[in-house]
Amino acid sequence: MRNRGQILVLFVIILPLVLLIAAYVIDMGLIMYEENRLKAINDSVIDYVQGKQEVTEAEIKALIVKNDNKVVTKIIMEEKHITIMLEKEVNSIFGNVLGIKNYQIKSVRSGNI
Repeated sequence: MRNRGQILVLFVIILPLVLLIAAYVIDMGLIMYEENRLKAINDSVIDYVQGKQEVTEAEIKALIVKNDNKVVTKIIMEEKHITIMLEKEVNSIFGNVLGIKNYQIKSVRSGNI
């Protein structure tokens, strides 16, 4: 009969740890997914810009917003060079336990016009 109590205590201790590990794995997967999306958006915008003679900043921002409207965009256009910085917040599951509500993700790409 004493084994039941020991197993119950083990279950109560291990279950929260398993849930925390699962939340961490889900968070890392979401972060990697969003990071890859930002990189893909940045790469496609740079490819688009390199194929054009003249591109306006508004045209570039419209293309970025068309792909993801929650992205903060900073564009630096110089004479023959462009740098695009994208930033996004991703909600956290695991971080809520630690007091982190969002993760910041950044992607920077440069190219020649």
